[in-house]
Amino acid sequence: MTDTWTATSGSRTRLRGGILTLLVVCSLFVGASGPAAAADHTEAESAFIVDLEDDGDATVTLRLTYDLDDDAERSAFASLRNDSTARADLRDRFASRMRSVANDTAATVERDQSVDEASIDITTASGTDADTTDADTNGTGVAALSVRWTGLAATDEGTLTLTEPFASGFTTDHQFVVTSPDGYATTAVTPGASTVENGTYVWDGGTNLEGFEMVLEPTDGSDADTTADEATDDDATAGSVPGFGIGAAVAALAALTVVLRARRARDH
Repeated sequence: MTDTWTATSGSRTRLRGGILTLLVVCSLFVGASGPAAAADHTEAESAFIVDLEDDGDATVTLRLTYDLDDDAERSAFASLRNDSTARADLRDRFASRMRSVANDTAATVERDQSVDEASIDITTASGTDADTTDADTNGTGVAALSVRWTGLAATDEGTLTLTEPFASGFTTDHQFVVTSPDGYATTAVTPGASTVENGTYVWDGGTNLEGFEMVLEPTDGSDADTTADEATDDDATAGSVPGFGIGAAVAALAALTVVLRARRARDH
């Protein structure tokens, strides 16, 4: 598998081709149920999640789900659950990819950014620790890869603005989810989200996020749930950071679970 984690303007076409291949692998082998329905954002759906904080930092999570009714996915989930080396490898690769994207973004937006506190959690959709349950039963297995991303959103006298690296070529077959901090209302967002509920904005998998911008203002607690239509800002412009580095990371890490599954099968 070829790494395509950084980009210059002259390499965008080549990188997009490589990412497309990886996304195909992702859609074929991770989560047989496919992209989530428009109105649903649950732990039973794969998603790329940005949980914003009021200082511009965020917890960024790639959540991969496994249909435990499906033999192949149940086997893949059990292999990941039982292999601590594979889990550590997946966690470290995710952190490395996100760190690379953060470094590229920081250089372009001229704002310090860093990635640390990487973790991986293997659970069922109900939130139960999968190490203490029978993963061979029906339901949904969840692998959640997370990092803390310092300085992801710009801050200006309390206003948060989230753009790069999502504004320039970011794409994912899974849902893209942004959760607002408590006490904040979204005053502008483009493109408009597929669904909005209680400060959580959800874009369906495959949505074109070119030019993504989300602006959030602190509130006095009244009407903090601005709707997607009310908050849409068609005048937002895309930055210059090639944000498809994250799209590649999402797909590559999903594909990695396939590699780990194949390796596990070969070893046995």
